[in-house]
Amino acid sequence: MKKVILSLVASTLLFNTVFAEELEVLENNEEATQVVENTTKEIVLTSNEDVKTYVAKIGEVKYETLDEAINNASNSDTIELLDNTTITVGEIKKGHTVTIKGNGFKITVPRQDNQEHGYLAIRGTLNLYNTKIYFTRTTKGETDWSTYLAPGSFFNLYNSEAIYENIGIYADAVATINLDNSKMTLSNMKYTSMMSDGSFSVLNIKNKSTFTISKPMDINGITGFNINVDNSTLNIEDCKNQAIVYGSLKLTNNAKVNITNCTTGINLYNTNEVIVDGTSELNISKCGERAIISQSKYTALIVKKGGKLNVTECGKDWKKTDDESIHYASKGVITMGVLGWLESRQKLYIYRGQAVINFEDGAIINITNNYVRGITFSGANAYIGNTTTITNNGGERVAVGGGIYNLYGKMTISKDAKIYNNHANTSSDDIYNSGNSASVEFTKTGEDWILDDCNDKIDGWYDDNKKTRWNAHDKENKYVEEVEANTYETELTIKAAHGIYGKLIIRYVDNKGNVLSKELTYTEKVDTEYTTTEKEFEDYSLIKVDGETKGKYIDGTIIVTYIYEFTSGTGGDIVETGVTSSNVLEITTVLSLIALVSTIIIRKRFN
Repeated sequence: MKKVILSLVASTLLFNTVFAEELEVLENNEEATQVVENTTKEIVLTSNEDVKTYVAKIGEVKYETLDEAINNASNSDTIELLDNTTITVGEIKKGHTVTIKGNGFKITVPRQDNQEHGYLAIRGTLNLYNTKIYFTRTTKGETDWSTYLAPGSFFNLYNSEAIYENIGIYADAVATINLDNSKMTLSNMKYTSMMSDGSFSVLNIKNKSTFTISKPMDINGITGFNINVDNSTLNIEDCKNQAIVYGSLKLTNNAKVNITNCTTGINLYNTNEVIVDGTSELNISKCGERAIISQSKYTALIVKKGGKLNVTECGKDWKKTDDESIHYASKGVITMGVLGWLESRQKLYIYRGQAVINFEDGAIINITNNYVRGITFSGANAYIGNTTTITNNGGERVAVGGGIYNLYGKMTISKDAKIYNNHANTSSDDIYNSGNSASVEFTKTGEDWILDDCNDKIDGWYDDNKKTRWNAHDKENKYVEEVEANTYETELTIKAAHGIYGKLIIRYVDNKGNVLSKELTYTEKVDTEYTTTEKEFEDYSLIKVDGETKGKYIDGTIIVTYIYEFTSGTGGDIVETGVTSSNVLEITTVLSLIALVSTIIIRKRFN
């Protein structure tokens, strides 16, 4: 028994000696990492059993807060997220670059209480990779923004997503936002979604990115940014004022921009341009007043060959009762060079500058089905290319020029451009040229155009002035004055329409009233010359003609009847059917021979 007890004691002492170090570590719980199910956080137990949670790291150094990691990062460091987290650091300092690899985790940015205005101030550069960042501010004061971008700062998203609700972005001069294969959404804005003051800031949307502004509650979508959309999509909808104002918009490499249900789509100021390259598409629809307006000196709207511009269902907020002394030239869904109104002075304010419109040949332009005119132009040069369609615009809301109103400048309308079936209340349904330092050049109407007033074929341009509107159908008020396709520097009020047409019927009968040939019917414009000719019929001789064999078409029907007399044989009462009296004997002989042969064959079969 003694031996057994001594053996147990010896074993115990040996175990304690060998594993003394490991037991001490477990008992003190110093930096023993435990795996906690259903979380990616790293949790560390301390000697007094406090829990540490790490949400970010730089290299192998871990941090409990993202703020701590940002404050300890150098410009060359990359902060890697270990879990969802928040930013309350207040600012990215000037000259400082913060790069975050998000690993798909979410960063929430609440009000930054250590900043005077509560926004996240980016004064240096913030780079986000594979990160979702969410801005949650809910109140709006005069200087309240979710993000502030200082002059020269950068906010870059790579394969990431930024979500703003209620309050958006303010940028000082020459700040830059870059989206690369990323998404940015601003919704339910209480004020302008994005604003930049001073010199233009830059918004680059590239590499299959999507930028969306939806349901802003007031003011504008984007103000003061030069916007470049490359192989990406920009969507702006439901702005109570302007979708894009004070900045250029350039679409390249299969870009697509959609603007809908705003009061104004795009408002250009000095040096601003809209340029759509040959692979891209700009769509503007359902804007209350205008799709595009430009003001001040040089502005441009350019669509390259192959590019697309679609403007439809705009202008619904204009009224027929709007004072035409103020708004006479401003009711164009594309209005280049005209501010439109100045309520305090009760007059139209016109910026006659160097505005340019260039719809290149081959650019697919559709300005259709709008409540007011298609284009108002007051600038330097406008070129309307051969694949432009301006139809079904205007109506009772616009007084003059339902399709085009050329107030100032030189406008050239290419062959095959389709401008017809527009409407105006007082004159010039399709094109108005003021003659006040304005010139317009145009060619013939298309051969397949049909006039929606009457479903008749359009055959040319006609005067359509406010005293006497074009009218080819009202017998008491007909007015049809054709206008030659040409270049005009005088006032011009025209409509693509048709002339008054007359009918010519030519008949061929004998003196007994038998029809010798099917009558011929022709329809041509009044005053077009016509000539009829006699037909020859075997065994018939012409004895007289009722009607004028030559003349001009009239507003009515002309009937010319050629009357013949049978001169040989036993005919005289046969309507021409291809069988005449001269071949009756031959036909009878042939039929008799056929009957005889048939009789012989039948007899042989039955014998």
